[in-house]
Amino acid sequence: PHSSDAHFQLAKIYVGQNKLPEAEKEAIEAVKADGNNKWYLDLLASVYVGENKIKEATETYKTMIQKFPNNGETYLNLGYMQEKAGQRENAIKT
Repeated sequence: PHSSDAHFQLAKIYVGQNKLPEAEKEAIEAVKADGNNKWYLDLLASVYVGENKIKEATETYKTMIQKFPNNGETYLNLGYMQEKAGQRENAIKT
């Protein structure tokens, strides 16, 4: 694929097929092409969660909060990742 949306759509297809490594690759490409698209970032974070890549998911949620500070769901997701990583105090602050 040559467009960010094509990578995003392909990543969603791979998620539906439970092919998370392939979905991760395509979601990363979508974010590289358009790092200001919250849907691309959200999909990438979700794939990381599905792969149990807590550090990567946490960093992606932090990026989303910096870019889109008014999205409450992202704060909840970040807090959940921090709790899962044993960072209870950070999760409470989030």
